[in-house]
Amino acid sequence: MITKHPIKEAGSGEENRRVRGTVTTAEGTPVAGALVALLRKRLRCEDELLAEPATTGSGGDYVIAWKTDPGSRADVFVRVTHCERVIASSPVILNAGPDETVNLVVGGAYRGPSDFEKLHGTVTRALEDESVAIEELADLDENDVALLAAKTGVDPRDLVLLRRSAALARETKIPTPVLYALGRQKLPLGRAALLAHDPEKRRAAVQRALDQNQIPASMERQAHLALAQLDALAVTEALRRPQSPSEFTLGAASRRARWKAARRRGRAAFGGAL
Repeated sequence: MITKHPIKEAGSGEENRRVRGTVTTAEGTPVAGALVALLRKRLRCEDELLAEPATTGSGGDYVIAWKTDPGSRADVFVRVTHCERVIASSPVILNAGPDETVNLVVGGAYRGPSDFEKLHGTVTRALEDESVAIEELADLDENDVALLAAKTGVDPRDLVLLRRSAALARETKIPTPVLYALGRQKLPLGRAALLAHDPEKRRAAVQRALDQNQIPASMERQAHLALAQLDALAVTEALRRPQSPSEFTLGAASRRARWKAARRRGRAAFGGAL
C-alpha cells in the first residue's frame, strides 16, 4: 500500500524526504526488529542505498529520512530483511514524493481477521453485554442461541458450531479454534465420531481451514500440536473398556481375542475337554 503525504520542503540545498510505514504478517501481527532499507531503482545499474536502514519497532513501524537534490527524480522501493534474508519488498515508487507511506506484508497479502476471530469477537461482545463470559458459551441452550443470533445477526448454524466446538474443547482440552476448523470442514464434533475419523482426513481438514482463513494462520503450529493430541486421544479411546456390553471398542475386542486364544490353548493342553 503506497500513499503520498505532502510536507514542506527544506529552505535551500538538499531537500529532506522520508518514507514511513509498517511491516506486518499476513495476519496483521507487527514484525519487530526487521531491517528496512530504502533503495533507488536504476536501469542497468545496481540498486542504490539512499539512507541508513531503519529497524522496525514493537508495532512494526519504521521511518527512513533521506535527502536529494531539489526537483530531482527518484524511483525508489523498500526492502525488508530479517536475519540477512529478504522477507518483503515493495513495488517501485516512480518519482517518489517528499513523504511516502509504504506498508509491507510478510507472507502474502493481508487477508484480514479469520472467520473464527470475527465470529468469536462478535459473540464475546454480545455475551459481555449480558454479563456472560465467553467461557460459558458451551452452557447455552437452544433458546439462548436463538436470542444470541437475533441480537448479533449471526447465522444460528454458526453459533451452534461455535458452541459445540467450545463444549468439546472443554471435554478434550483441544483448542476451540481447531475444533471449529474441523466442524467448518464438515467433520463430526461428537467426541467418539471425531476420534474415530481418519487422522489424515483430520489433518487435511485443518489445513483447508487454514488456507481458507477460517482460522488464523498464526495458529498453524498450535493446530498441528492439537492434531497430535487428537491422535493420542483416539488411541486411548480405542483401548478403553466399554461402558456397556453392547459398546464396541478396540480394547474390548483385543481382550476378547486374548481370552479366545487362551481358551484354545487350554483345550489343546487338555485334549479338547474345555
